[in-house]
Amino acid sequence: MEYFWDIVQIVFADIILSGDNALVIGMAAAGLSPELRKKAIFWGMAMAAGLRIFFASSNTRMMRRPRGWKRMIMRRERPFGALW
Repeated sequence: MEYFWDIVQIVFADIILSGDNALVIGMAAAGLSPELRKKAIFWGMAMAAGLRIFFASSNTRMMRRPRGWKRMIMRRERPFGALW
């Protein structure tokens, strides 16, 4: 049952963040011409989804490691090794 409530909390947080992203993208695109507005909304949504996937996967990777974030911080390791 505890696992179920963890999933519910994650889904709820995701819905809240999605609404926040839509609000910011809409405010940023409001002053543009209709053609540019469509492009801005499309690319804003694509970037928001891409960054959410990136951060979720990197956090998942770090939490799977023994001692997770603490180990990385104490050793001053980089999360993706040679990529940075």
